[in-house]
Order: sequence, then C-alpha cells, then structure tokens
Amino acid sequence: MKFTNYKWMKKLGRAVLAIVVAGVIFISGNSLFSGNGASVVYADRSGDDLYNAVSVAMMELEEYLKTIELEYSFTPDYAKRLQSIYSDGRNYIANNGKFESFDITSYVTTVKERMLNFAKSYGSVERPANDTTKYLGMYSNLDVVHVKYGESCMIVLPIVNYSDVDLYNVVISPKESVDPEKWPFEITKTGESQVIPYLPGNEVRETVYDNRMEIGWVWTARSSKLKSGYYALEFDATYERNGATSSTTLTTYVYIDGSPDADVSPTPTPEAQSTPRIVVTGFETDPVKVYAGDTFKLTIHVQNTSKRTAVSNILFALEAQTGSTDGNNSVAGVAPFLPTSGSSNIYVNSIGKGASEDISIEMTARADLGQKPYVLVVNMSYEDENAKAYTAQTNVSIPIYQESRYEVSSPTVDPGFITVGNSANILLNVYNTGKTTLYNVAVKFDQNVVSGGDVYVGKLDPGATGKIDTDVVGLLPNGGNVTAYISYENENGVATTQEVMIPLSIEEEVVIDYPDDYYDTPIEEEPVDGGMPIWVIILISVGGLLVIGAVVLVILLQKRKKAALLNDEDDSDEDEIL
Repeated sequence: MKFTNYKWMKKLGRAVLAIVVAGVIFISGNSLFSGNGASVVYADRSGDDLYNAVSVAMMELEEYLKTIELEYSFTPDYAKRLQSIYSDGRNYIANNGKFESFDITSYVTTVKERMLNFAKSYGSVERPANDTTKYLGMYSNLDVVHVKYGESCMIVLPIVNYSDVDLYNVVISPKESVDPEKWPFEITKTGESQVIPYLPGNEVRETVYDNRMEIGWVWTARSSKLKSGYYALEFDATYERNGATSSTTLTTYVYIDGSPDADVSPTPTPEAQSTPRIVVTGFETDPVKVYAGDTFKLTIHVQNTSKRTAVSNILFALEAQTGSTDGNNSVAGVAPFLPTSGSSNIYVNSIGKGASEDISIEMTARADLGQKPYVLVVNMSYEDENAKAYTAQTNVSIPIYQESRYEVSSPTVDPGFITVGNSANILLNVYNTGKTTLYNVAVKFDQNVVSGGDVYVGKLDPGATGKIDTDVVGLLPNGGNVTAYISYENENGVATTQEVMIPLSIEEEVVIDYPDDYYDTPIEEEPVDGGMPIWVIILISVGGLLVIGAVVLVILLQKRKKAALLNDEDDSDEDEIL
C-alpha cells in the first residue's frame, strides 16, 4: 500500500527520538541536540572547534562524492581514480593536525574542484538506468559525534531519497563487529535494525532535506583497548523501489577518545620522526583531454608530508615509459610523449614543512598513440635540513585520446527507382579508419519515406569493415534520395551520428481509373484501309471465295460433259463395226 501522507510518520519518529534523547540526558547528564541536528555527547577536551571543522570537512567531501556519482557515470577505472581523489583529500585532512578551520575550508574547495573537473573530463552525464545503489543515502548536515571511552552517545542517521520515486520498507541495520577497530561500541543486544515504511521521492534537490527521515541509536563506547581516532560506522540498507528490492551501504563517522592503555605506543626514534617524504597528491593537464599529437601542459601537485622537516634542493625527473609491441604503440622503445623544451627535469628550491608545491612542464604526445592511459614516472631526489639525501619514485597515468574516424562507401541501390509499396536493396560498407574502436555501430533510415532497413553492426575494431545489406520499402514519393543515419559510440560512450544520402527515387504508382460500365460497353470496330469497315472486308472475302468456287465447279462440269460426249462417240463406232 502506498502512503499518501507521511507527515504523521515524521512527527511520530521525532517524538520517539525526543523520548530517547530525554533518557540519555537523564542517564549521562550531558546536553544533547535539539531540532533536526544530531545528538552529540562531547567529552571534556580542548580543540573541539578544530575537531568539528575536520569532521564537517570529511563529511562534506563524502557528500560531494555522492553528488558527483549521482550525476555522472564512470568506467570502473575512472571510478577508482575519482575515489582516489576523494580518499587522498580525506586522508590529508584527517592526518594534518595543524590545520586551521579556514585552511580546511580552502582545501575542501580545492579537492571538490578537482573531483568536478575530473567528472567533467572522464564521466558521462547519463547514469545507467539499472544502477540502483545511489537512490538511498544520508544527508550530511550533522557534526561527527565525539564520545569518550566508556560513555554513551546517540548516533542519528538522516535518511534521504535522492530519486524522484517513492521508496518503501527501508530497513537500516548496523554492521556490528566484535573487533573494536571495526565497531567501537559495546554490543548489548542483537536485532537493532530500524524500519522506515515510506520515504518520499523528490522532484528537485531542494526538497531532499525536508523529506528526510531520522533514525537513531544510543550506544556506549567500549571501555578498554579502544584507540583514539575516527571510526567508520557502516549500515546495511535495503528498500523497495517500483516493486523491486535493492540494497546499499551507508557510512557515518564517530570520534572516540580512546582508553589510555590502547593509546600507549612506543616513542618513535629521532630518525623516524624527521624522515621527510614527498608525495604526489594529484595532477591536471591543459587541455583537460589530450589527443594524440597534441602539445599539452602537465601540472603535478606535490606535498612535503613531514610536519617537522623542510626539504630543499629538490629535483623532479620525469620519465615516460617507452612504447611496446602490443599494438598500442606503433614504435617500440619510443616514449609516448616528450618535453617540448628537450629537458624532462624540474628543479624546486625548497618545500616547507607540510607545504605543497605545483610543478609544470609542456609535453607533446606522439601522433600514433593508441587511446589509453600512459604512465609517467616521477623520480624525486631531495635533501632535509641536515643535508641528508633522499630519493623517491611515484607514477601518474595520463589518458591519451584518439579522434574516432570512419568512412562510408558509395551505396549500391537495386533498383534505383521504385514505386510506393515496392522494395529496393541497398548495399554499403562502413570502414573504421581511426585508431579507436567504434561501438554500437548502427544504420537507420528515414522512416517517414521508407520502412524497414535498419541494421545493427555492433563493434568495429580499428581497420575493420562493417557490411550493410538491407531492403527498404517505399512509403512516400521523395526527391530522388533517402536519408540514412549512421551512428556509433566511442570508448567513453559518447554517440556520434552522420547523415548519408542514398540515391533511391520513389514515385507514386500510376493507376488508370476506368468507369464502372467500361467492360459492359460494346467494342467499336475501327475502320481499316481508308475507312472500310472490317465486316465489309469479311463479306468481300467470303464473296470472292464463293465466286472462285463457282468457277471451279463450272469448269469441272464442262470437263465431265466433254468426257461423256467422247464416250458416246466411241460406243457408236463400235456398233458400226459390228
């Protein structure tokens, strides 16, 4: 049954939460949240403002990642790279203890811009319709809960529906574990799942927060062997959408002031404390998409992760891995791209403690490169404040694109002229003349003029030929040509369509409209030879035959009569002789 009014459910849910909150206040004596925010039990500790800023920054990045994943779709490889940008930013925030609040805000903005630029470059706006893992989520309007070991807190999840379709029977179950590193709370009972019978859809994003449903649990942090730090709390979620059941995983975070016995760790050696490391935190290319044969500017973001030691006399040596004989590089042993200046070394005077630096170089990609990412090795050598030398190495992968190209042969049409309702055969070839694979190659015809003829070719590898042999039936007269639409998709799913004119003339069939009594009207005899009717000719012919017959008869009778006279004379002579 579909609920049409869910406001009473929200009021009931909030009333239950209010009762639970009152119980926690009575038990712990700490102040809890009011209104739509989360309940938080803060430990007595300094620096709560900074912890809150870190918590908000981490959840803001997570929410932004979810937003991008809702609006764009990625190949598995690009999805991992987007996740890597998010993880690098989150880890940097979590591990940089000397952040100021305004520094965190600026850094979060930078990471979000990198994620958005990556999505625009490598993502597709249209998400596959069968992807059901992004409909249900959490609205990130809450601070991360802080709680001390052995004390209680309330964890609240604001559940939201990111789609425009109503969700039913939403079941949220905490993924509890006996491992303190995976689940920092005491496990006092099982079956702590909570159910939201109805979660409305949202036509616009502005109503997502208003239509949220909040659920919460009161848990007690473990009292021993619990380390200080952030813990990820995972929840299994199932729901019904359009009659089908789907599932996903929701994640929130809690900060634990750990027990003293768990936080005791060996004092690091002076050498370990002062070892500086330079890491690559990201890179960009200008233009964003680099095609084979292009000259582009590569900017690499690097950071000195040491909070105690600055580094100086830094040399970055960039080395592109050479070509291979696997068909993706036409010249084995030759680098896929080379610096335009002739030197691939970049020198930086120094990078301060925890500071970042950008290095840039202009490079040119070989024109014969196949479409794929190519590895650029970044070799680093530098010194610390005591002139001790260090070396490091890392890789970045630069995607290189090839323009999709194809040609269409001249069509053969048999016959080239038909009338409406009749068919013609069309033959033509599609040649993939580029270095990239063409996907979902298809040919369709203007269905306003002809019917039928659509052909699906499928995948065309570089150098391959797609053969089209099809029949079409004329529907309407045209001007001598029929339009064919040849389409394909590149490796990123971007579709391209080209119109091809097929020389096929279609005309209306000529039909003579005879009157209804046409076949009942006697046929008039046409005059022959100067106007003489045919019946006169027939009478003359018959008369001539009769005359000829009469003449022949007279002649025969005369001959018989003459013969009879001769016989009589012979008989008379015989009588005389006797």
